Amino acid sequence: MQELQIPTKSNSSISPFNSNAVILLDSTK
Repeated sequence: MQELQIPTKSNSSISPFNSNAVILLDSTK
C-alpha cells in the first residue's frame, strides 16, 4: 500500500496502475 503513495506523475506515465494512485492522491488534496 505504501508503494501506491510514492509514485509521482512522471512515474504514472510508466505504469497506468501508478497513475491511478496519483489520481487518488490528487483527489485527497
